Amino acid sequence: MRELLVISEGDSSDSNKEELNVIGDLLVGWKVDRYCDWAEVHRNCSGYLLGLFVVSDKIVEDRVLLEKLESHLRKADGMDWIAVVRPHQFDSPAIKAFLARYVVDYLSFPILGSKEKIEGIFDHLYGMAELRKREDSCVYLDHERIIGNCPAMENIHKLIPKFAASDAPILISGDSGTGKELIAQTLHQQSVRKQERFVAVNCGAIPENLVESELFGHVKGAFTGADRDKKGKIELADNGTLFLDEIGDLPLSQQVKILRFLQEGTINPVGLAEARNVNVRIIAASHVSLEEAMKTGAFRPDLFYRLNVLQIHAPALIDRRADIELLAQHFLKKYRNEGLGIIKGFTKEAINSLKAHLWPGNIRELINRVRKAVVLCETSLISPHDLGLGLVPAEPKYVVQGNLVEARNHVEKATVVGALASNDQNITHAAKQLGVSRMTLYRMLEKHKIVLSDSTSAVV
Repeated sequence: MRELLVISEGDSSDSNKEELNVIGDLLVGWKVDRYCDWAEVHRNCSGYLLGLFVVSDKIVEDRVLLEKLESHLRKADGMDWIAVVRPHQFDSPAIKAFLARYVVDYLSFPILGSKEKIEGIFDHLYGMAELRKREDSCVYLDHERIIGNCPAMENIHKLIPKFAASDAPILISGDSGTGKELIAQTLHQQSVRKQERFVAVNCGAIPENLVESELFGHVKGAFTGADRDKKGKIELADNGTLFLDEIGDLPLSQQVKILRFLQEGTINPVGLAEARNVNVRIIAASHVSLEEAMKTGAFRPDLFYRLNVLQIHAPALIDRRADIELLAQHFLKKYRNEGLGIIKGFTKEAINSLKAHLWPGNIRELINRVRKAVVLCETSLISPHDLGLGLVPAEPKYVVQGNLVEARNHVEKATVVGALASNDQNITHAAKQLGVSRMTLYRMLEKHKIVLSDSTSAVV
């Protein structure tokens, strides 16, 4: 649920408080928390992205009070702020300068506009705040090895140096959590572009109304909340590598713009007519079948063929059981210091449990289970209990009829249902147990037609 912090100081007028209440009532589906003094705000603001306050006439008339308000806003610099201002206050140059520096947008008294318009403004600003506060994915990488000796991984090891030497687009397929981004990073590290940026974009995590700004950038004033020029991810990757993760989740309206960029090598930031030249290596990835998405009209065929020049498939962990022990030891070595520092390895029963597990969350789930075990383990060897796994029975409880795909789907569904049951159908907790994102868990629910009960379906 989206949250809004509202500050209404104790000496605020009744009309100020009434206007703030009106705004709060318009934001259906939001959690609006009201505070009466800045000291309380500073104690609690770390969990919020967006805040709302009123510019009182006292502040306009008293420079000391204005400086005090500026100090409070600087102290809460992890948030974006919206101000409520009266029309006559814009006559003050100091207030104009204050608004330009400290707020992402403002509303004018009296609050006018439909409920939908007000909600639209706040939804957009919240989305912008989420993107600004998201950890910057544009980093210079320390090389992380791709671990695995099974035939599928050996094939990937052979393909990477060949593909890295080319500038042709690469499409990486594979389930969520199989290491598609690590493959993309390795391709970048072995290419001539390795000294430049590797920029990763999760296309499925960007609000649809912000996709164009996030990818192509925008200029100041292009839309509400655009208080400064901003380079898009494509331009940030200039001369380096752009990794478009979950490209299958990109809206059709933006797919055509990506296609145009691939064809022409230019971008147009939002609000700017002039095109800019950009030179990047494109690597895309998707957990969904883009061929199937083309059949349903969800993905453009011309974009698919532009991206699908070179292909790599990241196998699911269940299809590379021979690598599980090697991977588990690798992650134990990496995260050993997060625990008591006495862990030397895994019990035989733990290894057997790891190999028997179906791994719906793939490598990501394995990492989560090993890290959790490192913290919980009180002996020198990690047990199945530390991993959150049961002992492997001597004989299987049941035999699934049909082919391997049917068997995998059967057990994956059972695993998801079990995780939901053990977490009172709480989506967030079940996703953590499975080692997958909430979005991936929702996709699994849809895939297997798992319906939550009415009494618990709202628990996320």
